[in-house]
Amino acid sequence: EGITVTDFYLPDQNIAIYCDGDFWHKGKWAKKYNIIRKDHWQTKVLESSGHKVFRFGETEISDSPEKCINLVKTFILNNRNGKQL
Repeated sequence: EGITVTDFYLPDQNIAIYCDGDFWHKGKWAKKYNIIRKDHWQTKVLESSGHKVFRFGETEISDSPEKCINLVKTFILNNRNGKQL
């Protein structure tokens, strides 16, 4: 969409994946510089144009990378079978 650079993009599934660092995307600095608002806006724009957006935070990834991967895998498998989440 020309509004952002994703960390991962799966074009066949139309999935955008972000790995958001806690300092840069969730903390006081991010709030002060409106990064949180910008991230929400980017997600809304992408979703409104038919993309599925996953945003995983640094802590979330560190605590359980398998959980993050499984969320994406489950979405792909459900979507492949014609189901919507």
